[in-house]
This record gives sequence, structure tokens and C-alpha cells, in this order.
Amino acid sequence: MRLTATLLFSILSFAIACNKNHETPDSTVGSGTVTATVDGRPWASLTTVGGATVVSAQGTNTLTAISSDSSVIILAVPTTVVSDKAYTCADGKLTATFKPSSIGNTAFVAAGSIGTGTIIFSEFNTRKAKGTFEFTGVYTDGSGTQTEKVITAGTFDINR
Repeated sequence: MRLTATLLFSILSFAIACNKNHETPDSTVGSGTVTATVDGRPWASLTTVGGATVVSAQGTNTLTAISSDSSVIILAVPTTVVSDKAYTCADGKLTATFKPSSIGNTAFVAAGSIGTGTIIFSEFNTRKAKGTFEFTGVYTDGSGTQTEKVITAGTFDINR
């Protein structure tokens, strides 16, 4: 009986040990800062985990940042990122969006020939995304009236 208990304990211990993730979780993943000037007013992302994130999936690198007033900046680069290279809306390599509210439908978008925008990554790897951006997004209301939102002096420094 004692041998059976010892054997079961050994098997269970081995199974648990094999299942453990031996890497220490990084509590800074998904944290960092995004700052900009939006129509002349300072804007900053939340500094908590999830306040600023970068996700790379299906060939697109997407930076998302939310501020304390729930406004959101989204920058999507649908290509492989090379440091110190400018990606623009005009060349189809940047879609930039400013949403005054994360839950609303209003979005000021710069993509292709609509609006203008540039992003430059000074650092981009599996651990960090850092750089600058600026864009002028356009919102078209139901009657066809267009309004612009100017985002300047944008910076980001995000742990991935």
C-alpha cells in the first residue's frame, strides 16, 4: 500500500512539474504610454496595463491606446515593421483612427486618400514598440458633412 501511495505521489508530482510554465510572467506587458496633442489639447493614454497595447496578427501591427476620458487612438500598420522607416496613409501602410469615445460610433479616420498620417517606429521587436506619429482624421456625418481632427506630436513607448 505504501509503495502504491509513493508511486502515485511521484507520478502526480512529475505531471505537475512537467505542466508548469517556468517563465515568470511579465507584469509590464501591455503597459506603457501614448501621448499626443488632439486639436491643440494634450492627450495621454492610461498608464495601467491595457491602457496602451500593440498586437501583431495576420500581418498587421495594431497599436491601441485609451485615455481616462475613454477616447481612443488606434494605429494599424498592415506590413512588416522596419525601425526608422516612415509608414503613411498615402502609401496604404497606415490606418489611423481617433474615437472621442470607446463606445460611440464617431471615428475620425485617416486611411488611403482620406486624411493624412505618418508613423515612425524607432524601436519595434517582440518586447517593445516605440516611436512617433501624427495624423489628421476625417469624420463624415450622416448628411455628408466632413469634420477633421488633428493629432500632432504623438509618441508611444509600449511594452509588448
